[in-house]
Amino acid sequence: MSLHGVPILMTGERVLFLPGAPCDRIAGGNSDDNTGRSTDSSTHASADGSTNGNTGGSPTLILSDTHFGKAETFQEHGIPVPTDHTDRDLDLLRQLVHIHGARRIIILGDLFHSTRNSSWDRVLSGFQSMKNTDLILVMGNHDIIRRDDYESIGFTCVSGMPCGPFYLQHHPPDHMEINDQASTASRTQNNEASAVPLAQNEDKPEIPQRQPDSNTEPGVSSPFVICGHLHPSFRIKGPARQRITLPCFWLRPGCLVLPAFGSFTGSHPVMTRPGDLVLLATGDSVIPHSHEPDV
Repeated sequence: MSLHGVPILMTGERVLFLPGAPCDRIAGGNSDDNTGRSTDSSTHASADGSTNGNTGGSPTLILSDTHFGKAETFQEHGIPVPTDHTDRDLDLLRQLVHIHGARRIIILGDLFHSTRNSSWDRVLSGFQSMKNTDLILVMGNHDIIRRDDYESIGFTCVSGMPCGPFYLQHHPPDHMEINDQASTASRTQNNEASAVPLAQNEDKPEIPQRQPDSNTEPGVSSPFVICGHLHPSFRIKGPARQRITLPCFWLRPGCLVLPAFGSFTGSHPVMTRPGDLVLLATGDSVIPHSHEPDV
């Protein structure tokens, strides 16, 4: 599918793949010769996210909310939980880089869950093994470690960045809320709906289009935001009272919220409005979801 003219792929592993991301590089890109990554900074993204003469862009994986080290943080506070999540998530990310031929990874915040702990060296080693891959961290509210430490892994740290028609940031715009009171009245309790995958002969779902903000000049649209932070999921039910909650991509006019990539993050069921599009990430595939309320 395409979003604002840019080919995109949402994957069941909860990442967004842009085969030719229009934000080819950012000014002051990776320059750490010890990471084994390219230090060529001849191509930079301009203020509008375009690249100097390079319209092809680079294959880019965008993901959010990895929360590496969360289980180890729990253990340090005496909570007995398994600590293999970090290694499994890093292995999955390495596989996705290889499968898609990605040359860049952009993480939309919350790379590490809290302060440095016993998992830090594994995270460092994991990213340093992804050679020839540019790393960008859009800082999130959990990214409280010194920026120098993130840069020692190989990341360029930014507060937000343009990418063609998109703007990448951690937090959603102000109009995005998990428990949207305006939509609650039109939804059934617990945000349950019937699971209806698209049939082979059905049309692809329409992409919600953003309208100009009220404080924007007439005829001028704000950039389309791609973000994380909310850990969106959607609760569905089957014909025999089955219930399941799955992470989802949540597409609203003007914004796409990515599901959390981390396997130990938890999630929050979203409340949808008419015009929203929910795409369930099953691990193997992404299923556009018919989410009309049950009455």
